[in-house]
Amino acid sequence: MSFTECCFPAAFKTAQVLPLLKKPGLDKEQMSSCRLISNLTTISKVIERLMLDRLRPHLLSSRLHILATAVSVRAGTSTPQRRHYCTVHVTAADSKRITSLVGLDISAAFNTIDHDVFASRIESLLGVVGGASRWLRSYLRGRQQFVRLGRHSSPMSL
Repeated sequence: MSFTECCFPAAFKTAQVLPLLKKPGLDKEQMSSCRLISNLTTISKVIERLMLDRLRPHLLSSRLHILATAVSVRAGTSTPQRRHYCTVHVTAADSKRITSLVGLDISAAFNTIDHDVFASRIESLLGVVGGASRWLRSYLRGRQQFVRLGRHSSPMSL
């Protein structure tokens, strides 16, 4: 299994990218009119969820509890639910204690961050080491994608 070998299976690292029109009426020929949606296989998503479930207790006990809370809130919640959660906690913090709220848009983060730097930070900041770290590095490496538009597909790329 993926976890005992500390290796994310290569067969589940391929994403199918579908360009979807952002709004009706926009020019279909312009890429700026499209939102690119990356779809992974269902089994890939199941394995990711299992790993998150394994990491969540460690993250919740880490010194970066606020990051762990953000990860926990994200699981199984919609954007309005997460917004409500933040509002409740910021309002509750009105008891003269120092409060900070950080919002991150990581929609393009996977493609823009150096994966080795990311894995190193996860190790040093959150203490994710050993097999979990090797699994995470394996998950990040060697990913592929192709674009599908109707019946046509692009060649596979890294």
